[in-house]
Amino acid sequence: MRRLIVGLAVGAIFSAPNECRAQIVGGVFGAYAQDAFDGAPGVGVQLGIDVPILPINVYGSGTWFLPDCEGCEMKGWSVGVTLRPFLFPIARPYIVGGLTARDFEDSVAGLTLDESGAFAGVGLDVALAGFRFFAEARYEFLDGPLEQAVARAGLLFF
Repeated sequence: MRRLIVGLAVGAIFSAPNECRAQIVGGVFGAYAQDAFDGAPGVGVQLGIDVPILPINVYGSGTWFLPDCEGCEMKGWSVGVTLRPFLFPIARPYIVGGLTARDFEDSVAGLTLDESGAFAGVGLDVALAGFRFFAEARYEFLDGPLEQAVARAGLLFF
């Protein structure tokens, strides 16, 4: 009897409704670049597609950061893939990786930095009816002083 109850409970957990695959997913997020010039908050947008049957998502995103210095501006772009190794229906951990680029301009000092490289990290998304909340931490392996840890959190709609 105990095995039957445990089996039914496990079956119910794994058969809970999940959003359909092969969907276009877009949304907004807040970001914080931890090591860029004493930290920089930012906002961004993301657009991606969930691949049918597979637990992956391919996306592109753009972020506008607000560094704490006069005349400074920092922008970033990323193309990445998320992989969900565990197919939980609601709260889903994932691994993320891809390519990223950062542009930093300081008009007062006349400094311009353009760097690109790879990023890798981990995250968690919570799928609800019509949207997902996500939070992730990643490290961007860039060529110079813009190499940094970045935290992102936001909403994706499908």
